[in-house]
Amino acid sequence: MGAAARAGNYPEFGTMQVTAAAGLIANADAHDLQVALDITLPELSREQAQHLVERGQAICVFSRALEGQIDYRLHDA
Repeated sequence: MGAAARAGNYPEFGTMQVTAAAGLIANADAHDLQVALDITLPELSREQAQHLVERGQAICVFSRALEGQIDYRLHDA
């Protein structure tokens, strides 16, 4: 999200908090990876924060590799 903020000419976005939880879910004879990211950007408006989360997803190699398996949850401060 920092790279997205710099690329989008956002002002300094201040304190960012990201908490990750990962786990495996049984899927028949295999397991699937499930990841949840709880994101808080308290110094930005909801719209600005959502934009940075979406841009971060688009440029992050891990987000692209795990597309559809990461739950991004944006929280208000």
